[in-house]
Amino acid sequence: MKFEYIHELRESGLEWNEIDITDTQRKKYYGWLEGIQAAQEQDDLERSAKTLQAIRRARKELGIERSINNEQIRDIAIHKLMTDEIKDAIKSLPQLELSKSRFTKGKQEYIVAVGDLHYTGEKQELEDLFRTFEKIEHTVEKEGIKNLHLFEMGDVIEGASLRTSQLMGIKSGMINQVIDVAEVYAQAIARLSKKVNLKFYSVDSSNHTQLRNLGTKQNQLVDEDLMLVFNKYIRTRLPKLDMTTGIDIVTEINGFDIFISHGHLVGKKEGYIDKVASTRHCNIDYGFFGHYHHKRDIDLHRIAQGAREYDKKAFYVPALKKHTSNFETDKFLSSVPGFAVYVVDEYDGIYKSWKVKV
Repeated sequence: MKFEYIHELRESGLEWNEIDITDTQRKKYYGWLEGIQAAQEQDDLERSAKTLQAIRRARKELGIERSINNEQIRDIAIHKLMTDEIKDAIKSLPQLELSKSRFTKGKQEYIVAVGDLHYTGEKQELEDLFRTFEKIEHTVEKEGIKNLHLFEMGDVIEGASLRTSQLMGIKSGMINQVIDVAEVYAQAIARLSKKVNLKFYSVDSSNHTQLRNLGTKQNQLVDEDLMLVFNKYIRTRLPKLDMTTGIDIVTEINGFDIFISHGHLVGKKEGYIDKVASTRHCNIDYGFFGHYHHKRDIDLHRIAQGAREYDKKAFYVPALKKHTSNFETDKFLSSVPGFAVYVVDEYDGIYKSWKVKV
């Protein structure tokens, strides 16, 4: 008789005298039962050990995660304190004299779009920036411009947190870079305001100005951006300046709706314009993007509104940077540095644009 069957009979409540087995078989059964019970106890011990091991591992992982979170919270607090101290220091800057703009309705208005300077700390680049604004002034005089909308598309500095190879060309830290550039912009805008009615638009976010703290990757903390410091500096130096800022900007120029963004958060620029218009329940006629370092005008589709007929367009703005990285050379990116000029007609929209080499 098999031990499993004997065990089943015993478990059902039968006594030994009711089971037809010998004493020898009964002794062997007890030996078999002790072995089964020992094996079961061993299995229980192994399961208990594995459970305790999993608990210890989870506790260890939780402790590591808590430590990382505490470190990140501390670093965020330190960084916020640093940013607030920079802004507080900027508040004490003296104001520059600015000629008051008097925008009057005209048949045509002009846009000058600049961006992607990628200032490294090399002082020659600041001199080049001054000369860029001199060329903008020359354009204003040559074209007889009365009303000018100046776009700053972002990446005013090279930064220091994108690639290891990038560090070799940097002459100063990110804070010094952004303060240097902002001061040149403030002085140049003040001078430009004496020649033309001026409105200034500047994005709050671009990829090279991101601080990338806490080991984060591109665009994970888009609010940690030195463009905020750049814009705060200019507002402080030029408190009377008609200035619009934002991670991206939607505005109206001569009856047409304009979208302005650095472009690093955008995939396909052409389709993105319609997506923004749809999600924000607004109309966008023209989209302006930096980031690509070359000028390009893209017709999207025809718009007919009463007497007005024009093409909805996306515009890529050229870069001001004169130095070229190995990455750009290998990928055939970038173009001759310059800024772009756009003419906005009250009926035909943006019907004319050109690039001015710097």
